[in-house]
Amino acid sequence: MFSFDCYSQNLLDTIVWNDSLKLKWADYQAVPDTTSAYFQYTSAASSIEILAEGYWKNDLPDFNVKAIFFKQESWTYGILTDSLLKHEQVHFDIAELFARKIRKEILMQRDANNAKMDSYVRLIQDYISLWREEESKYDSATNHGLNHVEQHKWNRIIAKELELYNKYTSSFEASLQEQN
Repeated sequence: MFSFDCYSQNLLDTIVWNDSLKLKWADYQAVPDTTSAYFQYTSAASSIEILAEGYWKNDLPDFNVKAIFFKQESWTYGILTDSLLKHEQVHFDIAELFARKIRKEILMQRDANNAKMDSYVRLIQDYISLWREEESKYDSATNHGLNHVEQHKWNRIIAKELELYNKYTSSFEASLQEQN
């Protein structure tokens, strides 16, 4: 078993992306990082990662892929608005979108009976790089949520893309949806 961007934090300090659970300001539990490059641009910073835990299943590599929010590494200061919280939620949604894209690629590799673990690792690394690029584009286009017209566009685009990849929700998320 191995993982990318793995953190040994208490599960109570993290939130695994879940369609029915949205971020709230109380989830931001870190002291503001005044040395962060983000401090000059925003009143909030979300610590979000894509975690990919690998294992073997039926003689093929498989992965449990999750988008995770880290409460004790996420911070706020100053005036906190609903629109800023929505901006931060979309950051989390983008991570989930890329987690779904990774899950899709893993399924395709498994369907092709690819037993080469290194090819799975490479594709995960490539998608994590693409995710980080998308996060930068998002903040740039929306000016960290201050450009409300662009923010609204990104809200719609990411919601549509999540729906498009809905088939690739994690087993954790799927089991939660079945309970509702």
